[in-house]
Amino acid sequence: TIQAGGSVRVNVEGVAVASGAARAASLGFQAEPSVLSITSAGDLELHAVRDPDGNGSDTMIVGQIVSTGGQVILVAPGGIQAYDDQSLIRGNRIELVAVNGGIGSAALPLAIDSDLLDSGGVAARALGDIHIREVQGDLKLAAPQDEQNSAASVQSGEGNVTLQVAAGSILDAVQEDLETRTQEEIEAYA
Repeated sequence: TIQAGGSVRVNVEGVAVASGAARAASLGFQAEPSVLSITSAGDLELHAVRDPDGNGSDTMIVGQIVSTGGQVILVAPGGIQAYDDQSLIRGNRIELVAVNGGIGSAALPLAIDSDLLDSGGVAARALGDIHIREVQGDLKLAAPQDEQNSAASVQSGEGNVTLQVAAGSILDAVQEDLETRTQEEIEAYA
């Protein structure tokens, strides 16, 4: 568990989970996955990485990841999963990236509490399925920071997307720049 009064930016080395406690112990690995719990008053940016020998996992297992005054950015190539039904990601703006895996699961959607300062929202990108549940208020879809890889607020490359809201609505929070069209331009589109 990490607690900070300011911003936190770290690379987190995942822990491989072998099948069976005896096998895990014989290989020097934990039988239970490492659960990530961090609280900060500022921004949180966490990247899951494998160890150089490829023994670790690049999947992030979420316990409680909370920013009381900033954004939360989680990047885990292998996926971002909830540890249990008490797992939660809380922040003003939450961005989740799993380029080779999924986010949450159908049985255990990733619980979030976003837009704490009324200026945030959620962006998510994964190769696999995305299952997110907003636990408080509206789920505002925000623009991703890296718009070169995705212009959509929530995008799955090969899977399904399930967004749930406990008590609220799903809203578009992306501010588009609109251009005024002349009458000739409008008629040309018709």
